[in-house]
Parts: sequence; structure tokens; C-alpha cells
Amino acid sequence: MLVAALPSPQRAHPLALLAVCALLRGDGALATGATERALAERPDHVLAGVVAASLHGTRDPRSPAARWAGPGGLRRLLTAMLDPDAPDDTAAR
Repeated sequence: MLVAALPSPQRAHPLALLAVCALLRGDGALATGATERALAERPDHVLAGVVAASLHGTRDPRSPAARWAGPGGLRRLLTAMLDPDAPDDTAAR
């Protein structure tokens, strides 16, 4: 696996991408594991932090992070980060 072949600090990048792909396809266990490993390698990794926020929102639907929960929440969070002027589509859902 690519992740195992890379030196320690560089592992965070493919792990974070693996976490995004896993979450978008509904594999929360793989997403959680990859996110935890990415943040262990680099605690300041932005993408891993975004996925962690999305995963955290799935644990407690009453938390403020719930709007970022799951695949749809991850899409909204990434859109908000990449294009702050994009309309928020949460009212339509």
C-alpha cells in the first residue's frame, strides 16, 4: 500500500485522501481509521481535520458539527472552505 511505503510525515496526505474517499462512499470505519492515522502523523493536517469534523458530526446529531456530518456534510464543508461565496444549500435539504 502506498501509505506504508512513504516516510512518516508524508503519510498524512494519502491517508487524508483515503479518509475522504471512504467517507464519501459511506465507509465510516475506514474513514475514521485513516483520519486518526493522518492526524497522528500530522496533527495540523487541514484535510484530515475537515474529515474529522465531518465524522464528529455523525456521532451527535445535536452538536453544532452535525451540519457537516456524513458525505453531504463533507461536501458542504469543503465547498465552504474552497468557495466562501458559494450559496449554502443546507436550507434546501
